[in-house]
Amino acid sequence: MIGRPEWQTGTLVLSILIPGFAIAVAMMWVLTFVTKPGLSIQVVVSVASLVMTASFGCAWALARLQNGGYKAFKAGGWEALQGFECDIRSAILFGAGISLVMGLIMIFLIPGLRA
Repeated sequence: MIGRPEWQTGTLVLSILIPGFAIAVAMMWVLTFVTKPGLSIQVVVSVASLVMTASFGCAWALARLQNGGYKAFKAGGWEALQGFECDIRSAILFGAGISLVMGLIMIFLIPGLRA
């Protein structure tokens, strides 16, 4: 966030760990269930899709979180940031919503395009 250097480390760590964790869990899930006969493609893809879209949702949540600070900075400069309060709850809900919608699209729409 602009003017808040104490947030840089946490933001960088989350930006690296969330996608890495998501890719690892998705690969483990698919490798575990891809050899099971009788499972639908939606079951195999479900957790992998939701976990992988978590990184996409995290990026959108971070963008939404920083957007308010950027607007305040553009309007009033560095002084406007001194009392600026971020709406973290809104950013988290927005990111979770993006993750869920993208995950559902990957689960139900993409496997249907194979046919």
